[in-house]
Amino acid sequence: MELSKKFYINNCKVMQELYKKNIPAKKLQEVQVGNEKKPIICKFALRQSLEFTYFDKIVCDAVYTIWLFHQNNVSQKGKGFMILRPSEVLGFMSGARNIRARKTASEESVAGSREARIIATLEKLGNTEIAIDWKQDLEVRKLKKESPRIGGPMIPVKRIEGTNHFKLNLDWPLPLYYYASKLNQIINIPMEYLTCGKWENGEQTIPALKLANTDEVIMLKHILLQRLEMIRNSKNNFRNVSIRYYYLSHKEAGVVEGILPLMGILQNQYASDSSWSNKKQDIHKKVCRIMDYYRAIGYVESYEDAGMREGKNRRSGIVGINITGKIGADNEEAEAIENGETSAR
Repeated sequence: MELSKKFYINNCKVMQELYKKNIPAKKLQEVQVGNEKKPIICKFALRQSLEFTYFDKIVCDAVYTIWLFHQNNVSQKGKGFMILRPSEVLGFMSGARNIRARKTASEESVAGSREARIIATLEKLGNTEIAIDWKQDLEVRKLKKESPRIGGPMIPVKRIEGTNHFKLNLDWPLPLYYYASKLNQIINIPMEYLTCGKWENGEQTIPALKLANTDEVIMLKHILLQRLEMIRNSKNNFRNVSIRYYYLSHKEAGVVEGILPLMGILQNQYASDSSWSNKKQDIHKKVCRIMDYYRAIGYVESYEDAGMREGKNRRSGIVGINITGKIGADNEEAEAIENGETSAR
């Protein structure tokens, strides 16, 4: 399997609205996508109701990355279709060329397999249509020669009958990614940041990250990279350097936020406080191992355990991490590139 050199992450506020809420069918949604100086409302609606998880969002990002990769590697005007396999989607999600999408020995049923989960997401998103009204964006940002409304399936895929393969339409853009790219709200990161393989850094060799590419680990990498890039890019005006695991929302009563809820991990799923504490400890160890790798290769300068006092005394349990140094020190200035993405290197 050939992977692209870059992976693309949709960071627009409409996408964030989708994975933070369940969106009913045919009900107009309004999202504040501007700021206090330039308030902008983007409107969108779905033809079908959608329960959209962060895992689904990563699948969506992977399909766009594959779509763009093949767009850039096919010269003829009419590009038509390509065959898309779940294993290819998983390869792009993880940055691993030889990763398995099928059922493992520890899985009890095909329905619970990784392949089945990706297939279900592809079918769901391929059958969900979105319409975006971005008239205010066009007016405020002075974007010309654009239609004020764009729409179509979330991802242009159709399952091939009797198989686990899909047809990906290379002539049909992904509406939410077309919108985000025009606003420079797609992040591109080196695929190596997902692969986490052996890294040659001058005379120093950084060993590969020894952490299995489970769905949980893949989600952690994507969440961390998205958040790190939001912090790194000064144009975002994003000043929060804390990455928390689980906390009550400051905006909406009774809602929990953080890495764990994004991954679908909630406290009420655990029978006791000790089992919940063990889960948070497990996630924290994985986060630290990923961050230690990013620090070793020079992507992140430094970070700290947010629950530790000076002298390494535990203060507030397992709460998260704080970014304490530069991110992407080799390229501090965000760079807009060909398709309006922000580069991590």
